[in-house]
Amino acid sequence: MSLTHEPRLWLGWRKPAADAGPTDWPTFRQTLGQVFLPQTWRVMTRFGLMAYVPTVLTADDDAATLAWPDETALLVYRSREDYERHKADAEGQAYSDLHGEVFRFGTGARHSRSKWATAAEEPGKPLRRMPSADGAHFAQPTARISVLFLAVPPNVTPGQLLAICPEPDSEAVAWCVDGKAVVWLSSAAPLNLTACQQALQHAVPGLTVHLAQQATPVPVLAPAGVAVDDLHTWHMALGLTEVQP
Repeated sequence: MSLTHEPRLWLGWRKPAADAGPTDWPTFRQTLGQVFLPQTWRVMTRFGLMAYVPTVLTADDDAATLAWPDETALLVYRSREDYERHKADAEGQAYSDLHGEVFRFGTGARHSRSKWATAAEEPGKPLRRMPSADGAHFAQPTARISVLFLAVPPNVTPGQLLAICPEPDSEAVAWCVDGKAVVWLSSAAPLNLTACQQALQHAVPGLTVHLAQQATPVPVLAPAGVAVDDLHTWHMALGLTEVQP
């Protein structure tokens, strides 16, 4: 199937207070809901953003290596070229700079990062499962988007996870990082996520599920943004005009 969109994935860890970051978890959530999420949708739709699926997890101050990102996102762009145009635009550059005020960058296990999903498996990069001609895909406003956060053994690859996940004719992406995996799935109808979790746990010894949920559609993003709850996923898409049952 020939597609005219490109998935980009984001894993974000909040900037600590010691580095002039959000002082506490409620402040971080408020900044996401009132500033960061609305700005992402408002600004980047000028540069080819077609769908946006952010997930906010929960406060995790444990210094263990297996520390989950505070916020992740699936961003679906019309093309990589459209995305690159924002770097030459004043508003687009201001949006990029906003990341440094909210999120931690640099090195170590908890450094924020983003990458394009690729159709061929490459170490450290997200893998994209291409849909068939009749399969659901991320750019469809009517698609249901589900996300799974998994703790996986170190030898597990994105390809292994996608081979187990349901709806093999629909678009999906998976990213394995430091013993964690995030999987985004598209489908024409709501998935049976319980069955999906059971299939993964049966096929991959040692795999555990941290979170599995379907994204909540947001047909119209209010000027004030969204009320951000812990452990929640939202789905914004061009052409999404009503809440799906």
